Amino acid sequence: MPAKDLAGLLAEGHAALKAGRAAQAAALLRRAVACAPDHAGAHLLLGMALDRTGNADAALTALRRALQLAPHRTEPAAHAAGILLRRGDRHAAAKVMLTAAAAAADTDPVAAHLCRARGLGMIDCHAEAAGEARAVLARQPDHAEAWRLLGNALAASGDMAGARDALHHAVALRPNDASALLDLTRSGRATEADLWLVARIEAELAWETAPSRRRMLLGFALGKVYDDLGRPGDAMRAFDQANAIRAQAAPFEPAAIVRDVDRIISAFSDPLPCHLESSRAVFIVGMPRSGTTLVEQILSSHRQVAAGGEMQFWSDAGTSWLRQGGANPTEVRDAHVRALEKVSISAARVTDKNPFNFAWLGLIRRVVPGAYIIHCRRDPRDTCLSAYMTLFSGGDAWAASRARLAAYYREYQRLMRHWRTVLPAARFLEVDYETLAGAPDVAARQLVAFCDLPWDDACLHPETNARPVHTASVYQAREAVHQRSVGKWRAYEAWLGELKDLAP
Repeated sequence: MPAKDLAGLLAEGHAALKAGRAAQAAALLRRAVACAPDHAGAHLLLGMALDRTGNADAALTALRRALQLAPHRTEPAAHAAGILLRRGDRHAAAKVMLTAAAAAADTDPVAAHLCRARGLGMIDCHAEAAGEARAVLARQPDHAEAWRLLGNALAASGDMAGARDALHHAVALRPNDASALLDLTRSGRATEADLWLVARIEAELAWETAPSRRRMLLGFALGKVYDDLGRPGDAMRAFDQANAIRAQAAPFEPAAIVRDVDRIISAFSDPLPCHLESSRAVFIVGMPRSGTTLVEQILSSHRQVAAGGEMQFWSDAGTSWLRQGGANPTEVRDAHVRALEKVSISAARVTDKNPFNFAWLGLIRRVVPGAYIIHCRRDPRDTCLSAYMTLFSGGDAWAASRARLAAYYREYQRLMRHWRTVLPAARFLEVDYETLAGAPDVAARQLVAFCDLPWDDACLHPETNARPVHTASVYQAREAVHQRSVGKWRAYEAWLGELKDLAP
């Protein structure tokens, strides 16, 4: 193909991608790749287009090919890492970023520092990530992305004042950066002094009308500010617009969820074993936004507890079990021991607060019969409303509409009802968010006693826990326990739709 024809395909594909026509872009870029299979830029654009059509596996293949062809370029690594993060595989995402950083070190040191900052943040090395961002700022004090990465590293480490200052710098330098605007709104509660943010985000939304990921980020940012300001109608308008885009990008099959729950219940229909000797593993499960982060903050404040955060181990093991119809308990147990040792070798307990482990409690109990399981419950209307208002890092198709949320929540309820009948009570504790918020001292003592640990007064002050926090709860995790979110659904009752029927 003549170079001018290839250039035309790439230009048309790029234009279609920018306009939100991902399927058309993917078709054009496939033609470009077929004609120029060694063109790294074509593979990069194809990977981006395929990702936006929902074909993440094909997108990763294209992006990895782009990295093979041009290992010094960091853009393919960033997009590939984004897909891996949405799948919950932070370590694989970090490896992609750190490998790209090493390749770019000689040719583009600024890009290398930024890659390292992102990769290190993915594996909780936030002090090091902040150092990489500062290395860029030492060279280029007005580098907006470096300020944004510094802000996120400081927020994850608990320095919320420093985070807000850095993110303000990022937004001032690049006012149309949707990611920086969203990060800034998440770094604290908006007040009347932040009304400029409303004007800033509304202006960006008015300028860009086509559905896009950027418009989705802006919608979640605007909804967060309006929610903080006590304007529920305006907040829901923004969240509805953002979720309409999220739903387009994330297909959801309720029937598939029902089938999986049916299979799990059938496979674990008999009472499950319980070994009363202590286990290192503490599983904190429940719907996202039900209080799992707070429970982990309380427990990991204990001097004998290490926080594993949202570990991916059982999601991978459970998905493999569903596909293959079985698992070797000894192999899975040995691999799980190694996963815990990566978090801590010496801690008496290691928490795993991946909320979706509620699906794998039968498999967990069969493989680790002495494990401690804590189920976090919260008023379903508050839980689902909060999920609807939250842009998660990945796997959130179930949260993109009220109907999806209601369907998913009912299957979660059905599975938890089953677990109550087969899990041994001695290793299964249910904690209500409302109790955590209203009587945190009572709840903290109950949690510590359940895990067979001596009391530690530090558990009464989870807001001082310096451990890194990755979830959307990054700001709330640094606040003293409060009751502001209890019964929040009442302010949004007029907009709940199907969620209103999810009474406790």
